[in-house]
Amino acid sequence: NGPDVYSPGGEVLESSDYINMTEYPVYPAVRTEGTLDDIRIVPNPYHKKRDGMYLPEDPNKIMFINLPLECTIRIYTESLDLIKTIDHQGLHEDMWDFTTKEHQPYEFYDLAKSGLYIAHFETPEGETAIKKFVIVR
Repeated sequence: NGPDVYSPGGEVLESSDYINMTEYPVYPAVRTEGTLDDIRIVPNPYHKKRDGMYLPEDPNKIMFINLPLECTIRIYTESLDLIKTIDHQGLHEDMWDFTTKEHQPYEFYDLAKSGLYIAHFETPEGETAIKKFVIVR
């Protein structure tokens, strides 16, 4: 626990999984501008125990938001084994459902263990960005 944070009105501001919980999922607005630095991976970390809490309509997935109109997303394990490539095109966000490049669920190969994963984003113009995310099983 850190020091209390106060609003301009003097009220203590609190935050936790339960204080800010809602029954309705939040889907980010689609962006058509921005840089690769704006890309976010949600939820991060992904907790298996909380399946459906973040994306109730799409449990057992993570979402990539603030993507450029076109990019390739490559997902790697911490040891840099390529496990999935997603070709993103369009105005919407994209999701990853924890399947491998052979479309087999990770659980089938015991690959979806807890750990650090790396997402590499590349635009057709050659711009790149790297983001890390965590899976907790």
